[in-house]
Amino acid sequence: MPMRKHRLLGPGVIGGVLVLLLGMLLFPQTRAYWHLNQAQLQRLHGQPSPAHFAAAVALAPNNPHIRWQAATATTDCTETNALLLPLADHPRLSPLAVELLLTCLLATNQPAQAALIYLQHAGQLTPTPDNAILLLHALAPTTAPPATIEAPALLPLLAALSRLDHTNAVHRSWLMSLLAEPATFWTSALGQTLAQSLTWRTTAPVAIPVAPADPPDLPHLAQLLGVEPAALTLGPALLDNGRIGGTPPNTGTPPHWGQSYWNYGNNHNLGLFLLGVDVTPELPQQPALRIDLLARNEDPQQARTRAGFWYSTPITLTAQTPYVLSFWYRTQGLPDDAASLYLTSADDVIWRNELRLPASEGQWQQVTIIGWNQTDQAQPVRPLLRLWEPGSVWFTNVSLHALQSSPPLPPQPTIIHIAPGP
Repeated sequence: MPMRKHRLLGPGVIGGVLVLLLGMLLFPQTRAYWHLNQAQLQRLHGQPSPAHFAAAVALAPNNPHIRWQAATATTDCTETNALLLPLADHPRLSPLAVELLLTCLLATNQPAQAALIYLQHAGQLTPTPDNAILLLHALAPTTAPPATIEAPALLPLLAALSRLDHTNAVHRSWLMSLLAEPATFWTSALGQTLAQSLTWRTTAPVAIPVAPADPPDLPHLAQLLGVEPAALTLGPALLDNGRIGGTPPNTGTPPHWGQSYWNYGNNHNLGLFLLGVDVTPELPQQPALRIDLLARNEDPQQARTRAGFWYSTPITLTAQTPYVLSFWYRTQGLPDDAASLYLTSADDVIWRNELRLPASEGQWQQVTIIGWNQTDQAQPVRPLLRLWEPGSVWFTNVSLHALQSSPPLPPQPTIIHIAPGP
């Protein structure tokens, strides 16, 4: 009896296989998905199969899902563009596929094409901060009159610019207040300021290697301490990228540094910031961290909005040891105390909480700080350079060294010296 059942099943199985093969021959979509499944299986096993992906696309060239899956299998943006551009206006193209296409168009220096596609799909997308900056720059007017752009298209871009959430009711309401007349946004004071800021932010920074900043001048330190220069030596550099080198294009964040935002509500006022790496006419070959505050709300019940750059890893200061911290800064359009340095909230460690800086009116200033870790244990610090008021600030040449002397220097109050820079 079991044998007879087996014999009866045989033709059914064979028939099913024949139907499947016939379907694959007659229906290209079926064959395309077979190739797609084979490609995905091999991809899962670490054996990419471009041929199967190519066959799937060739058999179903108008299938947005198949093109998207093929695009995710390559790291070549030229291939991604070729796969996704033909269906860029397809109503069923996944928002994730559109965002991947935007990333690759921007990476291959096609911002105008990316901006047009973004506008077609704007209501569905949440762009990354870096993409938002490039898209805004592409949409900003240059010499031609500004095009009319609806608020739903600008809103996610402005939100991403400063790490705000355009789906959050509070964030959305405030951003909409900035876009009261989106058709004329680029002719408003904020729109013009943003367009100027986008120009520097989308310009590739000067290419210099990742390196510590030049050490502070020993005779200058000796003068501040009232000792002979021969009595002082500096320990190794404790910041690996004080020169602000090695910044990848269009990221705005150099190695060993990270962006810090306190502008998103939750007891803080909202703020529209733009952070990146820039150069100035006075130091055309010296990259600097730049922070622009373009707009903010001013609720007296909320803490002040601010943003800036953290050093990415804590630096351990040895107990009962003097250190020298040095950096250059420059402000534009700021009052006194609008730019600051934060190191730690611990008492008796160089400087507690914010060190507020005087306005420099476009001139570079050099800050030299000599202070002790006067505690009996090692203390971590992380330099945080930030901005609190509308305007711009630049920071560069940031260095931190242990300061050694013979004979040893006794602990004393922290010395802070600010003078015109180079």
